[in-house]
Amino acid sequence: MLGDLQVELVRIWHEVSAVMEAANPALKRRTEMILATVWLGVIELRIRAARDPEKRRELTNDFWRGRNTIEKIIAGYRRTLKNRKLHPEQEPRRALS
Repeated sequence: MLGDLQVELVRIWHEVSAVMEAANPALKRRTEMILATVWLGVIELRIRAARDPEKRRELTNDFWRGRNTIEKIIAGYRRTLKNRKLHPEQEPRRALS
């Protein structure tokens, strides 16, 4: 499970980087996206350090909520960039089966 979170964190980081390069968002939005992504990394580290299963569950839920928020922001930029050629890391991803 922790490996999944780490893979997801790296994927989100790449997507955020690609969106910032293609869309060139405002400085405030850039900062928010970077801080949100860094915070996901902090949550992932806290999950690894937590011994209490309830605390780990709570942190995992926080991680997925944060990830979903970042995904919504990225999706918004994808909609505005739909006429442009997308960077490979911005291509819509398929759900894992």
